[in-house]
Amino acid sequence: SIKKLSQLGGTNLRIFVETSFRAVIREYVGKKDHSIVLVERLDDEVLNIPEEEVYFDIAKEKMREYTLVNAKNSRENSDILRSINSATKFCNLATYQLPLTETEKQLILEERDLSTRLQLLIDGLIRLIEFAKIEKSIADNVKNSIDKSQKEYYLREQLRAIHKELGDDENEIEGL
Repeated sequence: SIKKLSQLGGTNLRIFVETSFRAVIREYVGKKDHSIVLVERLDDEVLNIPEEEVYFDIAKEKMREYTLVNAKNSRENSDILRSINSATKFCNLATYQLPLTETEKQLILEERDLSTRLQLLIDGLIRLIEFAKIEKSIADNVKNSIDKSQKEYYLREQLRAIHKELGDDENEIEGL
């Protein structure tokens, strides 16, 4: 089913569809009231099973790591992904759910070799993990800076209250 249709300019269209399988468009005919699309199903080429299993394990580990460093990522989605035992299904669903660029998603979904698809997914996950770590570091620095400012303000107010209780001169108190 068509999820989104965008006019890119001229006669170019961007069409997002949801299907039960990966496919590549072989022919497109646009009519006034409908479109006809001929697609070819894309099945993974399994070339090296031990290699694919290693990449699949790495991809699952990187997904776990991404979930830990990115508070925005849904734990439920991550749990679903980790429970998948098919490298193909994992790769498809992870590609769909992760905030990868459209170009990254397209490269992963168009690739026929499963090992290469998993490598591309791992590369995307590594980039997302690094981005999330940097984002978290910046947020922590801002929080620490705010905490320090609030602490200083609180201590100065306490000091003012103590001086006031001691009956110190107002000008001295204002100098704090």
